[in-house]
Amino acid sequence: MIVNELSKELGVKNKELIDFLKSKGFKVSSHMQTLTDEMIETVKADFAQKHDSEPKPEQQPVKKTIKRTVPTKNVKKFSPDDQIPCRSLVPWKLIDVSVDKNRIYSWSGYGDIDYVAYRDL
Repeated sequence: MIVNELSKELGVKNKELIDFLKSKGFKVSSHMQTLTDEMIETVKADFAQKHDSEPKPEQQPVKKTIKRTVPTKNVKKFSPDDQIPCRSLVPWKLIDVSVDKNRIYSWSGYGDIDYVAYRDL
């Protein structure tokens, strides 16, 4: 058994257990050190006495409340005739015709911008 396992079993911190063992004259340097049977017996005997004499508080379940906030988006409303800037993402010439066939949109190459009616998107 190592120091870490014993400290979990007894419900104490590793540092507290290491300090206790050092005070009893044992050489302990880390929480991963293997304990001898003598060390384990000494610790369990001492900590059993301490825990028996201390009153145990009643544990009540802790209720955690989590507040979840949903980010609100500002949604913009468009009318059908609003002009929206659209950028070409292709390196060649691009042509598009409006829904009512009254307007032709054209882009000459990559990065060119033309304004398109919202209803034509």
